[in-house]
Amino acid sequence: MNRLPAPFGSRIDRSRRIRFSFEGKPFEGYEGDSIASALAASGQWVLSRSFKYHRPRGILSMTGADANALVQLPSEPNAAAERTPISEGLRVSAQNVNGSLERDRDAVMDRFGRFLPVGFYYRTFMGPRRDSWLKFWEPMIRRKAGLGVVDTKAPHRHFDKTHLHCDVLVVGAGPTGLSAAIAAAEAGADVVLCDENPEVGGVLSYGRYDPAVLSGLSSRLASLPNLKLLTRTVCHGWYEDNWLPLIEGDRLHRTRAREV
Repeated sequence: MNRLPAPFGSRIDRSRRIRFSFEGKPFEGYEGDSIASALAASGQWVLSRSFKYHRPRGILSMTGADANALVQLPSEPNAAAERTPISEGLRVSAQNVNGSLERDRDAVMDRFGRFLPVGFYYRTFMGPRRDSWLKFWEPMIRRKAGLGVVDTKAPHRHFDKTHLHCDVLVVGAGPTGLSAAIAAAEAGADVVLCDENPEVGGVLSYGRYDPAVLSGLSSRLASLPNLKLLTRTVCHGWYEDNWLPLIEGDRLHRTRAREV
């Protein structure tokens, strides 16, 4: 594996190896690895093909915001490879390919790029007959549209909701959010701190920062019983009267805060 040595990799457990597959090939990673990090460590950098011309695409930011790193799981399309953890026996495949990731037959579209510029009006495909658009061109284009495949027989999942009330809600547990949440909690406020990542720290978890800074903030955080921490939680909006939906996996926290 191609990895940085410890102390880098604070989110993985190097003592626990996990086996999974990508495009039918076996791979191995560590407990805590995301699909993208495990594949990159094994030298697999191409994860998908571009939507229109089917050019090779891979990891860009590792933030879960890249369309190029969406993959297909057995019962879930468009899973973010940078955020989805690997598990034993997980089967992962590429999306938007015709054939295989390495030999995508639709890569031939790249040769027609000069004829399909941005803003190209696809209803130009009108002939040769009057009904050719509805009978031939539109069905063909629709078959090529979209990314992943929806499993209509996927098992039912349970989704629940809770109600949260707090004096202060802090969104983002980077250095600024951590400091603000700790200061508010130490002043006596009832605080909720949420972050979309599996651990707090934000940029402080990067290797270029002194680990003692994050360790000190984390210790203060853990000592405050009036500060509730929600990791892997996305704030999905900010509505009237400080009503905010916080999504943690399959759970919705319906949150009302005095201050945000």
